[in-house]
Amino acid sequence: RCNMTTAWRIRSSRTYGGVLSICLNYGIDPPDCPVLNDAQVWLHEDPRKVVAAVGRELEQRFVHLHGSRMCAYRQCLDPTSEQVQRTCRRLRRDALEDNLVLYYSGHGVPSPSILGELWFFNETYTEYVPARVVDVASWLGAPRLMIFDCPCSERVISMLGSHFGDSQRQALEDGGPLPLVALGATSMGERLPIPGVFPADVFTACLTKPLEMAIQMSMQRSARSGDQYGMRAADVLSRLPGTLGERRSPLGELNWVLTAITDAIAWALLPQPLFSRLFRQDVTLSAMLRNFVLAARVMWHLQCHVVSEPRLPACHEHPLWDQWDHTVDLCFVQLQGLAPRAPAGQVPTPFFADQLTAFKLAIDLAAKRGAGMEAALYLPVVLQALLSQSHRMRAMGLLRGFLCLGLRAVQRVLDVGIFQYLAKLLNSSIPELRSTLLHIWALLLSHDSSCQTECFKANGHLYFVPFLPQADAQHGVDAGAPKCEERVLAFLVYGSLCKDYRAAQHACLGIGLVDCCGRALASSEPLERRWALNCLTQLVWCNQDAALAVCADALLLEVALCLLHGDRVAEVRGAAAVLVGTLLGTLAPGGIADAALASAPELLRRHGELHSAAESAWHGSASRPPWQNCRHAQFRCSQSLNEPVVLQVEMVVRRLRDGLLTCCADVSPTVRRQLAHVIGHQFLELATEPQRLVQRCLRLHSDMAVQCRDSNSGGGRAMAGGGVGGARVGGAGQ
Repeated sequence: RCNMTTAWRIRSSRTYGGVLSICLNYGIDPPDCPVLNDAQVWLHEDPRKVVAAVGRELEQRFVHLHGSRMCAYRQCLDPTSEQVQRTCRRLRRDALEDNLVLYYSGHGVPSPSILGELWFFNETYTEYVPARVVDVASWLGAPRLMIFDCPCSERVISMLGSHFGDSQRQALEDGGPLPLVALGATSMGERLPIPGVFPADVFTACLTKPLEMAIQMSMQRSARSGDQYGMRAADVLSRLPGTLGERRSPLGELNWVLTAITDAIAWALLPQPLFSRLFRQDVTLSAMLRNFVLAARVMWHLQCHVVSEPRLPACHEHPLWDQWDHTVDLCFVQLQGLAPRAPAGQVPTPFFADQLTAFKLAIDLAAKRGAGMEAALYLPVVLQALLSQSHRMRAMGLLRGFLCLGLRAVQRVLDVGIFQYLAKLLNSSIPELRSTLLHIWALLLSHDSSCQTECFKANGHLYFVPFLPQADAQHGVDAGAPKCEERVLAFLVYGSLCKDYRAAQHACLGIGLVDCCGRALASSEPLERRWALNCLTQLVWCNQDAALAVCADALLLEVALCLLHGDRVAEVRGAAAVLVGTLLGTLAPGGIADAALASAPELLRRHGELHSAAESAWHGSASRPPWQNCRHAQFRCSQSLNEPVVLQVEMVVRRLRDGLLTCCADVSPTVRRQLAHVIGHQFLELATEPQRLVQRCLRLHSDMAVQCRDSNSGGGRAMAGGGVGGARVGGAGQ
């Protein structure tokens, strides 16, 4: 097992609200900008009410982006710097450590100065009053998102970048939220674009009305332009049935495609740490930045260049934009009746089906070449496809195939953020998903055992019960018995769940995992026996209740010891040895250990006959016992056939038990677990050279007794915490 880095785990955050600072000053032209007031936003109001109407509309748009009405956005209409300062400080006091947004519209004031100063008004609206953008950021506090829809916005963003550069880099290293994210409409020396078919505040419209602006942009580039059909983007949206949040409706599906495309573009262009902070940490921030990807395309079409902090690469020419234009083109065709309609009234878009097909081809190509992660570029689209019932089964099957490409594929799946959706699917009642989810979770847990917490909280220990051999009917077992491969993967999943996780160990005891593992030990498949033993080892690790349950089942313990001495497969013998060593170390010394280990010598004696029978079965066959292999000729010549190896092991177990009960009575449980680990290592030698095992175990017992006596006489300092005694024991095991 390879424990992967957990860099994909980031601390989630939320946006509390923000300040909407609108410096419009309607009717008064700014000194260095053209007059754009006639096309301001989406409204045609009385000039005396335009500013208030713009403020209401923007607040509604930001609340909609937030996804919840439990947010606090405050309007500052044609404000003074003091009003903005008071509003920012009040919101920061209420938001605590949550993210805050500052939106600054500078359409009615001069461009920011080269010193990074924003312009506000005085009380009588007779002067423009400057305020340093660094001071404004300090009023807002961290973390914050600052949006500048004004000319030459790069002046203030570059000032912010130079001031907060060190804290930005530190946040990326620590995994916390970025103290600053800034978005600007124009680069150095650029003016706001001439509206044309777009509103004057086109940058703000892209951030707050992305679907309408994306359709309008496609209409400008498509051969079937809006003029040909006599429609604008707003007309298209009004004719599409459904809502934005309803993915099955035409309108919701179109918005869904736009979300997948902008997310996939960001995933393809950004480094993984930055992508995780910007697009996975905060729901509101990720929605705003997806819209910023669209704004980069629209503003570039209008001969402007958006800027940001942190710096984002150019994304206006990504090939996925052609897929978006094609999807919009098909939407126009259907609206004009140029294509047959589905029974539901609308033909579904082929975008997701086509992308999943491309994903499958990329997986097949990567499997043939044995390298390359080009298929990972489709993961954001696969993530969106998992949200749809019509595409979920196919997406799950392809995701399983992608994970089989190796460790890098698992890491990319965790980085893109699919993990939380896979955890939610464990609550699904769809039977067709069970086998695929079993394979996916086995791959995830085998490479990153830290996923066990989410799997357990999502009742994964109950979801995979049908794949255990002869599981109880009360847990919803299917009529057909699980295949051997599925049973092996189930033991792998349960072993990973129980690894150093006490709550999962107790829960697995409650579902009868010990009995299921005991039935698997009688299987004819060595892989199933091996993983059942590994699952039992993780179940009893540092868990006395589980260890007593295993020792109480005399038949199970007898079978495990039989596998230890006579199984043909070395991996099964090694797994049985580790289980026995773990049982010795988990049971505390005293009455419990006496009762649990009392039957061990008797069982070992009875295994003398089993060992002889197994040895006889090997004689005369092509497969010979490992200890008769030519690589161990020295042992073969010196081995005494009159004293079976199992009796030597019995003597070692007795002495180790006596040592644990007498000499180690005052040793801490941590040191006993270290001793059990060493004992398990020594038992692994049983598969190849039993005589060397006996000699080393006897030497280990002698050293352990000396160290424990020294520890007891010296107050236990030598052994505590793996000190001198722990080093001595570790040396004996090397």
